[in-house]
Amino acid sequence: MQEEKAFYRFLGFCYAKEGDTINAYRILDTIKEKARPRELSYQLFVVYAGLKVSDSALYYLDPFRNKQTRTFKREKDNFFGYLSEDPRFLEVLQKHGISQSN
Repeated sequence: MQEEKAFYRFLGFCYAKEGDTINAYRILDTIKEKARPRELSYQLFVVYAGLKVSDSALYYLDPFRNKQTRTFKREKDNFFGYLSEDPRFLEVLQKHGISQSN
């Protein structure tokens, strides 16, 4: 059976939201080992957002590292609400061509 590498972002996010930071950080290590290069930054962003480590989350969301704009646009309201008041987050949204209301 083929492993679904995108699964790790959700697992890490869930660990983080449940307060299991040890396993969330372990998942970050797993993502770094297993994620496809094109998906790496976005997957790391999701887990750091779950941990509410804003600096790291925004670093990996930056469009120079992250080319997953469509995925982000689809998931932003579900996972990243706590960032919505952060001016750096709004700036990154603009860089991705996403308005706050999208």
